[in-house]
Amino acid sequence: MKDTVRVFFLFLGLYLLTMGGHLYSPDEEIMFRTTQALAEHGSLAIEPLVGFATKQGADGREYAQYGIGQPLLAIPFYYMGKLLYTAFPTNKAPNWVSDTIQYHDYTPRDVMLRLGVSLFNQFITALLCATLFAFAFYLTRDRIAAWLTTLLFGLGTYAWVHSKPFFTEPLAALFTFGALFLLSAGLDKNSMRRIILAGALYAYALLVRMDSLFILPGFLLMLILTSAQKKEGMFKSHFIKTSILFLAPMIGAVIIMLALNKTRFGAFFRTGYEDQAEGFRFSTPLLAGLFGFLFTAGRGLFFFSPPLVLAFFAFGRFFKHSRILAIALLGCVLTFFLIQCKWQNWAGGWCWGPRHIYQIHIFLALPIAFLFTAPRRPFIRCAFWAFLVTGLFVQLYGCSENFIDYYHEFFTSPRTQPNNYNAWYMESEKFLDTTYGLYLLDKDGRPERRIPLHYIVSPIQNSIYYPQNSVWENYIIMLKMGRHDFFWLKLLTR
Repeated sequence: MKDTVRVFFLFLGLYLLTMGGHLYSPDEEIMFRTTQALAEHGSLAIEPLVGFATKQGADGREYAQYGIGQPLLAIPFYYMGKLLYTAFPTNKAPNWVSDTIQYHDYTPRDVMLRLGVSLFNQFITALLCATLFAFAFYLTRDRIAAWLTTLLFGLGTYAWVHSKPFFTEPLAALFTFGALFLLSAGLDKNSMRRIILAGALYAYALLVRMDSLFILPGFLLMLILTSAQKKEGMFKSHFIKTSILFLAPMIGAVIIMLALNKTRFGAFFRTGYEDQAEGFRFSTPLLAGLFGFLFTAGRGLFFFSPPLVLAFFAFGRFFKHSRILAIALLGCVLTFFLIQCKWQNWAGGWCWGPRHIYQIHIFLALPIAFLFTAPRRPFIRCAFWAFLVTGLFVQLYGCSENFIDYYHEFFTSPRTQPNNYNAWYMESEKFLDTTYGLYLLDKDGRPERRIPLHYIVSPIQNSIYYPQNSVWENYIIMLKMGRHDFFWLKLLTR
């Protein structure tokens, strides 16, 4: 227990040290406004962010399409922002957002409120590291192996960089991975309380992100295989009993989501995504998604989280030690990964790394603990240090810049020579608007909607597939320009 607490505070300190102190994307701004509405008015109705991720509800007010799980838990951080503004009043906008893209006013109060909420994922990711340590120690009973695994995950993988934005993936990962831990322990020890708690954690993950549903097949595999080990004739009764205990909270979460849909949008199956241009489709060819998540410069899993390569070498030992858990974990990873490969927006928009498969990172880290169990051979020690140093460099590099500013600087602004040679950028729109027109046509061939000219070239594609246009080359350029995203450094030097 003491080591678990030490893990939490160690990583919380590290993540706070490299914090950005602000929100990054429109997604985060929408969730912040939902948090603010809940904290201030007890309502889900928000001030809309024009053109992005809100929909008019049945009552005429605007609502976010995102789940309520994260805004609810972020309310204390919103109040922390209010406290910071009260404790450090100022008449000018704080200097750590002076050169960053923001989706709100730069008034001191607005900035300080978002500073408080921006701390949310540093705490959540530190909790995720603590959960990994506890799970690894529970399985291996080797304190050093658990520490080494957690250090690789917390310092060497995408988890560090992803602790900075207010995205929902870290919280969903915490609840789904925590559910796997509790379900495994509950089935091992025949503890109904742990199984129910595992179901509650998983149910809350659905309220955070609906794609947490894709992990369900792994949990069902664990319930089936555990029941199959019981005495003859006991399979059916054990499976029914454990399934009800685990799945009952999930049914409650589904009821909550349907009720929220009805309350906000007037129908049980209206989610708010209906008016989004991209729609709700799984239209990416599977091989294209696989290639994107594994081999591209902009989204390749192992480029952004090098230590996770060790999962392939560790899985055999993991399987020998915990066969059912290994199969269940594999089921969680594969179903989630393959479905995300098919998602039409598999790349996840303007972000650092493979955001949409973030949840499987922690699952892949768990088997690595079995590589480091005693006796620890010299080769294994060398591998640990090699992957730790490599991963540490990648994460510090990733923490150094604001990914929204990167895309804006290199793909929408004329200030910097565009590496992908875009034909259009937003600033050129007003000059070209009278000469060029791009329209979507309806089924009868009549103009239906005008498309902004800068949509002709999608900069995200060039940043993903071409290394010279990716973050790997251009973050260096931004650093040379004097740009960085370290809150404390900006606070102390400006």
